[in-house]
Amino acid sequence: MTIETEIKLKIDDVLMLPAILTRNGFKKVKDRYFEDNVLFDFPANALRERGCALRVRTVDHQATLTFKGPARVDTRFKSREEIETFVAEGEALKGILSGLGLVPVFRYQKYRTEYLRSPMPKDEWINGELLATIDETPIGAYLELEGEESVITPILTRMGYRESDLIRSTYITIYKCHCEVEGLHFGDMVFD
Repeated sequence: MTIETEIKLKIDDVLMLPAILTRNGFKKVKDRYFEDNVLFDFPANALRERGCALRVRTVDHQATLTFKGPARVDTRFKSREEIETFVAEGEALKGILSGLGLVPVFRYQKYRTEYLRSPMPKDEWINGELLATIDETPIGAYLELEGEESVITPILTRMGYRESDLIRSTYITIYKCHCEVEGLHFGDMVFD
């Protein structure tokens, strides 16, 4: 079990972002790849009602099962318990979850590129690792920063982001809001 602390930022110019990340000490650790994510819940939405999520993520035929606990609301960023494990057979896992009474409630896709910023001697005031991901979704691009709050905060300042830029929501909530604003039927957030 770990505690995941993260924040999302909407990105208008995804082509400029790699240079901005590099200038701020990030190094690309994983080239752009495709993700297919499915959230599961019980028919009465018991997990969502508790603020939890159960996700099956598939990347290149490798599946990951992730449980996320309720988010803490007393922090500037989204922080929650996360338990994750790799699974050999993603489709078999989905069948097991269905057999237990869980149903798919939301599917979302994205292309992700990963960057890592390790502590640097000249930045003694930033003393931890920070993962940055560029997520290209069907509704636009997002930068996600994941790490200790004390590491995220100075990087946000250095990169010129303000408190009003921070998105604490999940992709399902972001997509629901997008559909409401655009007058679209809410369904899965997938590429054509």
